[in-house]
Amino acid sequence: MFLIPYRRIQIDSSFTVDEAIQRILQAVDEESVRRNVFGSSEKYFRGTVSKDGFRLFPIEKGRKPYVPSISGFFTPGGKGTIVNITFSGLLPLLWLGLVVLLGLYSAYSRQGNLASAGIFALAVIILFHLHSYYFGFLPEMKQSESLLRDLLGDYR
Repeated sequence: MFLIPYRRIQIDSSFTVDEAIQRILQAVDEESVRRNVFGSSEKYFRGTVSKDGFRLFPIEKGRKPYVPSISGFFTPGGKGTIVNITFSGLLPLLWLGLVVLLGLYSAYSRQGNLASAGIFALAVIILFHLHSYYFGFLPEMKQSESLLRDLLGDYR
């Protein structure tokens, strides 16, 4: 969705749950949360993976303020595993948008015209959202989805 960055997919994998976990772990750096922010990693994700599910974040290569949060769970299926994955990106936008809106509104409301200050603040938030969605969230989500499909053997 565009307004609230969110996407849910389902990957049908021929691997068992344990094999699917091991394949995802190949791309996950579980230690990067405790490491230096500027440390380099050869992995694509940071986060945790267990039999209950996973919570992943793409490791930022550069300054991307709007990377998706990836969560999922495993369901044993007939010939393998069904992996349900959710990509979301609302929380960073919500906090940043609120701070920008309040800051701009308070700065321009001192000039006396509250309506134009509110419209200006709303326009700035919409432009930030458009930029963040199309140049931050969407490319990272597509790249993450492609990598997870490759890891789990769902070649679409």
